[in-house]
Amino acid sequence: MKLIRSTVISGVLLTLTGATLLLTFLGNQKGGKTRSPFLALPGTQPGQIALADNALICRECHYYVDSARSILIHKDWTGSMMAQAARDPIFYAALVAFSKYRQGDGEFCIRCHSPMGWLAGRSEVFTGQALAGSDLDGVQCDYCHRAVDPLNPDSTVNPLLLGPVPGYGNAMHVMEASDSIKRGPYNDAVVIQHHVLGDPFQQSGNFCGICHDISNPNHITPIERTFLPPSAYAPLERTYSEWLMSSYAQEGDAGTCQSCHMRDTTGYACKYFGLVPLRNDIAQHDLTGGNTFVADILPDFYDSLDTDALQRGKQRVASNLHHAASLDAVAYHSGDSILTRVRITNLTGHKLPTGYPDGRRMWISLVATDIHHDTVFQSGAYDTTTATLQQDAQLKVYETIQGLTQDTATNYGLPAGPSFHFFLNDTIYKDNRIPPRGFTNINFVLRLSQPVAASYAD
Repeated sequence: MKLIRSTVISGVLLTLTGATLLLTFLGNQKGGKTRSPFLALPGTQPGQIALADNALICRECHYYVDSARSILIHKDWTGSMMAQAARDPIFYAALVAFSKYRQGDGEFCIRCHSPMGWLAGRSEVFTGQALAGSDLDGVQCDYCHRAVDPLNPDSTVNPLLLGPVPGYGNAMHVMEASDSIKRGPYNDAVVIQHHVLGDPFQQSGNFCGICHDISNPNHITPIERTFLPPSAYAPLERTYSEWLMSSYAQEGDAGTCQSCHMRDTTGYACKYFGLVPLRNDIAQHDLTGGNTFVADILPDFYDSLDTDALQRGKQRVASNLHHAASLDAVAYHSGDSILTRVRITNLTGHKLPTGYPDGRRMWISLVATDIHHDTVFQSGAYDTTTATLQQDAQLKVYETIQGLTQDTATNYGLPAGPSFHFFLNDTIYKDNRIPPRGFTNINFVLRLSQPVAASYAD
């Protein structure tokens, strides 16, 4: 398909592993390298909004613990990959991998991993080395609570210099210009430290689509970037599309991304207990995904992190993964052999696994033992010390394999075929990940998220 990898889940193994204005920024980088043209995309542009409030300011009101009641909004967020998106060492490794061949394109990745840093204009150092202070808080409080529906902006937004946003995705942010108004789910929130604006967009799956449908803008022209939605070209990640084309997107509030990744709980939104009501629909700000690995390695790279919050986040991820699928296995005799029929059912609202294709795969690990508990058969053996999945004739792996066609490979002086050069890849060789409930082939084709070298019935 030309277009442009451990946690156990019930016996399944996941590894995380128009017109346009082209803005061109040229400047010297470390090592004397010159920056490539900025990948201009519609939406709020760097320098158009007030700078972000530091997340520690939000902590003052949105974190409180005593014996009677607790507010864990800030702490839960701190333990999430959203809060650590701009510290993630794997993110920086990916920047290095493709920046060797395409100088400057790292700023495109920073749009999602540090949106407020990008909006502050600190992404022109494409390695991310200019990010500082609250930029490193990744997808932080002030970003989410100042974000406006990019397809339906209101009067609080500064003029969109490159025209209207053509679709959700590719981090085409549209932002509230002021830093004094925070958007959220409540119209009746008490004004204490800042103004509050009720906005249903914060509870919509479309909000998540801004950064969870990613396509490679290098494969279209600057003019096409202004009117083509990301779902129409060069897919890199399609989590939002996978959800949008599932039955969950038709279930209202019960089927949104937030209904799984920010589950409602009973409590208070801030510490002013005499002024704010007890609510039964406070969104947990844990933003739990599928990454158990980075929480363990982050303290090796950064001092003064809340390791307790990170480990609490890791435990939530493990639980999340455990509930991501069901597995049934039935063993039966066939002549002198014993065969095992395995059925995996995807219980998530997107493909299983989903997200960053170079870092996620899932496989069946099957071990047979005799009456003495000695292993007589094994498929899917994994060496945790070398991160090597042993290949065997019966191994079943669910994954996306992206890569380079011959023309693109020749252009970069690389071999054609599967590659881990995420932002260089221009083809998909394999995508046999398990679709979500409600999958239809035609709908997934329409958003370039169909199976490749695999077949699933509607």
